[in-house]
Amino acid sequence: MRPSQSLDSVFKEIYIKYYPRVYATAYSLLRQREKAEDIAQSVFLRLWEGWETIEPENIESYLVTMAKHAVLNEFRRNAVQARYRTYLKERFQEASENVEELTISRQRHTLLEKAIGQLPPRQQEAWRLSRDKGMTYQEIAKSMNISKATVKELVHKAIAALKSSVRSFFSNLLF
Repeated sequence: MRPSQSLDSVFKEIYIKYYPRVYATAYSLLRQREKAEDIAQSVFLRLWEGWETIEPENIESYLVTMAKHAVLNEFRRNAVQARYRTYLKERFQEASENVEELTISRQRHTLLEKAIGQLPPRQQEAWRLSRDKGMTYQEIAKSMNISKATVKELVHKAIAALKSSVRSFFSNLLF
C-alpha cells in the first residue's frame, strides 16, 4: 500500500484488478456462474476481513488459492448434502414400505378375524385353540370334551370356510 492511499482505495484497486481472475478460477472448476460469483465475493470479503495478515506482494496467488479452497469446500458440502439426501430418501422409502406392509398386514388380520367371527361356534373354538393357543388336536379334544377326529374335522371345515370367505372377498373386490 502506498502511503497516500487509503485502505478503501487499495482494496478497490485489488478488487478491480483481480476479481476477473478469481471469478475465472472459480468458474473453471464449478461451471456455474452464480456459485462462481458467490465464491469470488466471499474471497474478497475474507481478504477485507483479514487485511492485516496479508502479504501484498503475494496477493494474486493468495486470492486464487483462496478461490480454489472455497470451490473444494463447496464440492465437499455438496457431496455431504448429496449423501444426506440419499440417506433420507432411502429411509423414507423404507418407512413407506414398512407402513404399506403394516397396513396390508392389518387389513389381512381384520379380514381373517371377520371371517373367523362368521364360523359356527364349535369351529371357531377349535380354530382359535389350534391357531391362537397353539394347542394340539389331542389337547383341544380334551378341552372341548370331543374326540380327536371331531377336532380334526372342525379345524378342516374352519380352514375350508375361511378360504372360501377370503376368496369371496377378493373376487368381490376385483369385480
